[in-house]
Amino acid sequence: MGESPERQEPRATIPEYDFEEGVEKIDAKIKQLLTKQDVVVVAFGTYGTNVGKTTLAKTLVEKLTKDKIPAVTSVDDPDELVPGGGWKTPLEHVQKFFESNKAVIIFQQLEMGLGYNPDFIPTAKQAQNDRTVDAFKKMGYTIKGIDLWVTIYRPDRPLAEKIKSWGDIIVRNDEARNK
Repeated sequence: MGESPERQEPRATIPEYDFEEGVEKIDAKIKQLLTKQDVVVVAFGTYGTNVGKTTLAKTLVEKLTKDKIPAVTSVDDPDELVPGGGWKTPLEHVQKFFESNKAVIIFQQLEMGLGYNPDFIPTAKQAQNDRTVDAFKKMGYTIKGIDLWVTIYRPDRPLAEKIKSWGDIIVRNDEARNK
């Protein structure tokens, strides 16, 4: 019988906001991080369709761009960043961000694997962090990892309670509907 991972101490309560306030809090946290570093990597740790991942990413990119902070978003996988990886945003576009003074890259949905189980969340997050660092390294850039994890969820979805613990900030999207 395999050993289960050591149970983590309970985290402090993760702040949860409605969509609009969540945008403001994430924006403020990104700008705070940019005072200490040149590139901020944000990851949405969530599952499911029609929860508002794309809308949240687009809203953040527009807000940051308006404030003259280059920002780009990818649907999910950091490995798509590498040449031939298939990222919808051209690699040259991402590389230009590294040439600017400050930049933000948002991954809309990183696969969390066993992240449904609270015991495996730290392991799943570390695995995604390592993949992200490696993807940037393949492009010739050094980052420390994922700086901010955001969970966005719909309260009417059954997995809502389990996915909340993935984020550093939780956004509750009461307005999300099936398309």
